[in-house]
Amino acid sequence: MIDSLSKYLASNDGTDFDFSSLFMDSTCIELNMHHPIDWVLLKDAVISIMKSVKTIRRHGLRHRIAPPDGFIKHVNKIAMAISMSKSVRRVDSKKNRKRLFRELKSVLKVSEAHGHRYMRLLQRDWSKTDLSEKQSEQISNRLVTVLDQVDTIIHQAHERIIGERKMHNRDKVLSLYQNHAKVYKRGKAGADVEFGLQLFIAENQDGLIVNWNIHDDVPRHDSKFVKPCLDQLKEVDLKPLSVCGDRGFWTKKVCDVLSKDNVENFICPKDRTLLQSQLQKENFRTAANRRSQTEARIGILKNNFLGGHLSTKGFEQQKVQVGWAILAHNLWVAARKMIVVDDPPLAIAA
Repeated sequence: MIDSLSKYLASNDGTDFDFSSLFMDSTCIELNMHHPIDWVLLKDAVISIMKSVKTIRRHGLRHRIAPPDGFIKHVNKIAMAISMSKSVRRVDSKKNRKRLFRELKSVLKVSEAHGHRYMRLLQRDWSKTDLSEKQSEQISNRLVTVLDQVDTIIHQAHERIIGERKMHNRDKVLSLYQNHAKVYKRGKAGADVEFGLQLFIAENQDGLIVNWNIHDDVPRHDSKFVKPCLDQLKEVDLKPLSVCGDRGFWTKKVCDVLSKDNVENFICPKDRTLLQSQLQKENFRTAANRRSQTEARIGILKNNFLGGHLSTKGFEQQKVQVGWAILAHNLWVAARKMIVVDDPPLAIAA
């Protein structure tokens, strides 16, 4: 199938695909992580530490400690109590949550001490176990990842739960293992706040994704993606005749870039007067109507080809996963153009 697809594209020299129009949009790809609630981070830290301790003990290295499963059961019980205290409207509910948080913090500090003790034990005596050096390093690294963040997540939770003070998004720890996740607040129905990575895509008239960019820093303004997209397309001898996007892509700088490159600007203006003027043009209305399908393209890519969220960990691996998903998507789009219906559809009698 892939060989025949390659021959098809090569023989047609890409002329069956219309690259004259470009439709842009950006979205947030959610990561495989818990919703970043402060006390959930503390609970996850205890569970992660105790699971590593259980692994070390299973391979023959032991130190005096209460049963690790007891720590896990205890923090799960506290977490459920905190969750229930938020749903019950009582005068002392806030005071009760603070008491439970202090209890959870105490369990985490004990777990942290055990974690450091077992990490030192593993690093010193790993040769006495059936673990290889690489395996012992992997366990140690997993412990270090969590232990290095304990003080930070305790301070964060104390500020927000005990002190009732707000923290800036850039200062928050959202995940113990996905520390590059960012907060995206777009105010969408059902997704007022999202946690993940910013993804930009640009598709052509046929739904082929011709350019994309995944971003792991603070969310960029959509307009920042336009010029790099056009520059990258020029490198492969693709120059669109028109560009269409929503209001987020509209800035004076983008308009100047498109005008300089002789690219027709079908981006939705923010100014209502200018928008009313643009809507009088049939080409703009046609492009705007087609651009609405880009939302569906994002939904297909995220839900059908990425499974709703990125299952890998680490930005580099997640970037590779997105790249493979877009390649599979484009092969699917190209393969659909190869389908030839030999027999006309049966007519339905009136």
